[in-house]
Amino acid sequence: MLALLLTTMATSVTLVPTDDIWAYPHASDGAKDANLRVWGVDGRAVGADASDTESYSYSLLRFDLSKIPAGTKPTSVTLKLTQVPGATYNLDVTKANPLQVRTLGGTFSEKTWSYDALSKLELGLKDEDVVGQSELKEVNADKEFAIEIDLLKKKRFDRPWAAAIQSGNTLSLLLTASVDVAQGRQSYKLFAKEAERESVRPSLTITY
Repeated sequence: MLALLLTTMATSVTLVPTDDIWAYPHASDGAKDANLRVWGVDGRAVGADASDTESYSYSLLRFDLSKIPAGTKPTSVTLKLTQVPGATYNLDVTKANPLQVRTLGGTFSEKTWSYDALSKLELGLKDEDVVGQSELKEVNADKEFAIEIDLLKKKRFDRPWAAAIQSGNTLSLLLTASVDVAQGRQSYKLFAKEAERESVRPSLTITY
């Protein structure tokens, strides 16, 4: 009985990104910025293709899954991000324009990052590439708050997960949103892994 109990106990692992980048053509240094920023254009979260990126502000996350056993099937995967104080959107705006998590193929690194590298990545620009999105119940512009996104809810995470876990590879994610910075400077501004406080850095919690 004890042996059976031990084999059925769930294991949870919380990972921080090895790399995260604010991918915007006018960012001074998106690889080292202490914040990630996400917005869209004219009600659209993503461009028509990889070449249509100039007006969009994406953010990229990369996690090392090498410590998770090959063949693992997660029962829970939650991405936690933290909005910096001074949110420029309200609850109605975020319900209509949630923060999206999409698939992202290819390899990128903070050390070698330049904006031109974005065009070489496989951006998940289709609706079916959205593997999760924010479902906020409250927005308080006066303080920071967590944004937790369930990546299993849409049941689209199997493909990117399998590709990442087969050989102890890395998992890359693309953050997008249709909030329009031209309207009241609306955008998601999130703490990056460079934030001084560990508690507000991006994290991925996996239970299996």
